[in-house]
Amino acid sequence: MTAKSLILVDTSGSMAEEGKKSVIRYILYAIDNFYKNEYSGEIASIYLWADKIEKFELNQKIQYGGKSDISALSEFLKSETRPVLIITDGNYTSKVEKKITENFSNKKIIAMLIGPDSNKVRLLNTFGAINIFETEDLFECLRFLNRR
Repeated sequence: MTAKSLILVDTSGSMAEEGKKSVIRYILYAIDNFYKNEYSGEIASIYLWADKIEKFELNQKIQYGGKSDISALSEFLKSETRPVLIITDGNYTSKVEKKITENFSNKKIIAMLIGPDSNKVRLLNTFGAINIFETEDLFECLRFLNRR
């Protein structure tokens, strides 16, 4: 079965702080349940993003560390046509912000803020106000992501 959406979880070092790891785990289980219930068993493909991008299964342990590598993101998203949700604290460099805004404006990419230290200004600059969601708006975020 082809996944309806792509979920990309930032696993850079800053995502291991401020209780974000447990929030991410709960969010990933909620996303899995959402797709099973709302979309008749369709799934979302989940990947982890830091120094490289790796496919993720819910039974795996998430390793945090490193930096958000824009080259890995660029290569990964180059041919991607599905809508993308990036779960992040936005604590990446201005170089990453610039690359995303320049190279991916034609793709449906939205972001979910994680953590009390999330860089909302950077995420607003990168994705625009309509494409930013707080964790408490998870289901609204997923419905928005899947509108065609």
